[in-house]
Amino acid sequence: MMAPVRSRMSRVVTSSAWFAGGSTGDLYVRNFKRNQPAWDAIVASVASHGAPPRRVLDLASGPGEPARSLAVAFPKASIVATDVEPGMVAKQASYLEGLPNVEASRVVAGEDLSAFGDASFDVATSCNGVMYLDRPRAFAELFRVLDSAGRLVVTFWRDHKISTLAKELIELLDREKDLGPHLLNPSSCGAVGVLEADLQAAGFQVVERVDGAYDFGPYPSFDDLYSGAILTFEAAVNKAGLESAAKEDLMRLAKAKLHDIADARYVTADGSYCIPGNAFSLIHAVKPPAP
Repeated sequence: MMAPVRSRMSRVVTSSAWFAGGSTGDLYVRNFKRNQPAWDAIVASVASHGAPPRRVLDLASGPGEPARSLAVAFPKASIVATDVEPGMVAKQASYLEGLPNVEASRVVAGEDLSAFGDASFDVATSCNGVMYLDRPRAFAELFRVLDSAGRLVVTFWRDHKISTLAKELIELLDREKDLGPHLLNPSSCGAVGVLEADLQAAGFQVVERVDGAYDFGPYPSFDDLYSGAILTFEAAVNKAGLESAAKEDLMRLAKAKLHDIADARYVTADGSYCIPGNAFSLIHAVKPPAP
């Protein structure tokens, strides 16, 4: 019989201190760091279930989270950070530097964990990455590499406002036909029960679901908001393979439309911008102990 699922609600908001984004100037990294509340939720869930972790696999770590947060919170645990993109793994080298319990950073696809043996980890985590995977394959692999009673803690978007904005821009610009098929949907497994069913099919028992939300912001100016909010739209434009001039024209139009939307919805009393209510969920699942 499946263990009862605990469900709770939390509301967390990013700190403006995260806006700085270090010296890299990398737009992805700057906006990536706005997800600190989700990383904190993963750390809290790992800490609240079972013994402190010994060896943790962090899947789809991007530039290095929540691997870094886990390494700091659990200094006696060995942490393995991964990502499918070599460029992200390269960023992990500097971001995770100085943490002696980070065992390795590896280029790994979630659907193929053959680099790791059976029962190699007692905890696996992933922040906002599972919705991009072939989940049956990925969860089967995670089940294999976790030891008996191993724990899997993942977060995923229920309502990713920047993706909603990208879809709205595509519709406003009347480009559904050529851009729509290339638009990622980070909220694809956000409906209650979708991810739970995938995990149960792989053999996991779901023991907790936490629903929360946080803001993207504050952005000091529209240009700062644009640098983060346009990434999903721009990815669809790049995948569409438009000619350079056509792409530049389209991005110029999108910026003007986004400026109108931002001024109408997201400007705050002090003139900065904030995109509220980015809703996410956390699921904590367990591999049943061996009989």
